[in-house]
Amino acid sequence: MYYYLYDTFLNDKRFDRTIDKIKEKLLELDINGKHIRLSLLKRIEEIIDDETKRGIKTLVIVGNDSSFLKVIDPVVRNGLTLGFIPVGQNNHIAPLLGIGENDEACEAIAARKLVEVDIGDANGQFFFSNVKMSKSVSRLLIEHGNFKIMPTNNCKEVCIYNFYYPMKKDKDILPELDKIDAQDKKLDLVAKSQSQGRAGILKIFSGKREIRADTFVERDEFMVKSYEYLPLVLDNYRVIKTPAKIKIADTKLKLIVGKNRSKLLK
Repeated sequence: MYYYLYDTFLNDKRFDRTIDKIKEKLLELDINGKHIRLSLLKRIEEIIDDETKRGIKTLVIVGNDSSFLKVIDPVVRNGLTLGFIPVGQNNHIAPLLGIGENDEACEAIAARKLVEVDIGDANGQFFFSNVKMSKSVSRLLIEHGNFKIMPTNNCKEVCIYNFYYPMKKDKDILPELDKIDAQDKKLDLVAKSQSQGRAGILKIFSGKREIRADTFVERDEFMVKSYEYLPLVLDNYRVIKTPAKIKIADTKLKLIVGKNRSKLLK
């Protein structure tokens, strides 16, 4: 059973015509289902949990990047398949999934080509793209086994990526981000400097030996600690505090994708 969930910003009347066309196309393709518009009266997690109990197997989120990222945790927890129909601005994830707009997105849902992707787990909460640390990062200690990673004062942000979707501000700084693979069972720790240069962003210690670090550190698990509670932002949406164990989740996310998806999504 398909369950179509429309984000709150689509309640604006200027989207009415677009939403009507999407519903008509879904009906034409014979993949109609229950259509619900989100409101501020009920948490999205509660809605998805309740509908899972009623038997839904596939959730299709209609909206933008933020809409997509907000449903990741409850979708993964409930073992649902996730589809995406992008509407409006701020849609950078959909093109990587091979999902076009309007009719093309509906046709991708109908074709139901599935891929499984890794999902990040931060203290038991699931994330799709990244965990960002940008407050007092020089006070962080990031561990993996015998390795200890310490950002320096020249570091403005530390991100742990599972899936990267390109933003213009990142393109100019770290073009290597495009190589991050969401199916390699690894997380990528990336440090961004205050200036254009990268020297001195991270220090890595192995035992008593200090190693000059690149901005990329690839592992399947990181432990993030600090002397005080510092915020970590999951998918630009959910905030947790240190200490945090960040790892590749034991489960995977089933995604509906299109033909022209990123070559990193096999």
